[in-house]
Amino acid sequence: MAKFEIHDLAQTIYAIRINDCLIRFYTATYGNLANQYL
Repeated sequence: MAKFEIHDLAQTIYAIRINDCLIRFYTATYGNLANQYL
């Protein structure tokens, strides 16, 4: 059981890291687009 819990925790951390990267990417991309139109 402990193995599955550790695996789930690792997957959760991995997903959070991917989401963080995506949020930064979209913020940078759309932030630059917004600045161009302001």
